[in-house]
Amino acid sequence: MFEIIAHRGYASKAPENTLAAFDLAVEAGFRNLELDVRLSADGQAVVIHDASLERTTDGRGKVREWSFLDLRRLDAGAWFGSGEFAGEHVPALSEVVERYGDDCHLHVELKSKNLDVARVAADELAPLLVRPSLAFDPFGVPGLTVTSFHSEQLVEFRRAASGRCRLGWLVEEVDQDVVDRALRAEFHGVYPKAARVTSDRVRMLKDAGLSVRAWKVSEVGLVRSLSDLGVEAGTVDWPDLARELLSRR
Repeated sequence: MFEIIAHRGYASKAPENTLAAFDLAVEAGFRNLELDVRLSADGQAVVIHDASLERTTDGRGKVREWSFLDLRRLDAGAWFGSGEFAGEHVPALSEVVERYGDDCHLHVELKSKNLDVARVAADELAPLLVRPSLAFDPFGVPGLTVTSFHSEQLVEFRRAASGRCRLGWLVEEVDQDVVDRALRAEFHGVYPKAARVTSDRVRMLKDAGLSVRAWKVSEVGLVRSLSDLGVEAGTVDWPDLARELLSRR
């Protein structure tokens, strides 16, 4: 079975990484939600993808240069569509945890190489980390998986969270060195770029006991091919189309 993960919420129908996008995903029946976390200037965990503000808000400059309260005053929705989402704000991680943590599986990506992101995120995710089942089901609801392209972020998160969470390492592609490093670090999964997934690499990961999930599933057709290759899940902006495609099979 191929699990559909709503990438930054329902990002094709609402501004990414906003409560509106997450709400639409949940309303459509998608309970696996992916989101990105960075730190504000005063050390608060906020949900936003880019290091800079220009693409998804009306602010200018780096996220890390703005205080949490100033980030909250930005419009994170007016840029999307015809303006019906104007006024959406940049959510705090704690806000997302409170709103969706009991009914969804949150796939939280730690951005940047700043290890403080891992430490603060561990504190904010503490209400979810007390659940004993979190480390066992990669897509179960409720649930939590923490991911990053930076393996040191995951190691630091494990330390701060006392190992009570699934950890997935995002990589461009898989080779034996990646598998060996993931096993040494005791990660639960390795998540390659969708376009670089092959049957041999999926087998390599599964033989090592690692979960495999794809990122940047940029074309509808990739959903079918990834499923055929044995990939367990993928992050998509258009979960409805992915569900329709898979249901036809």
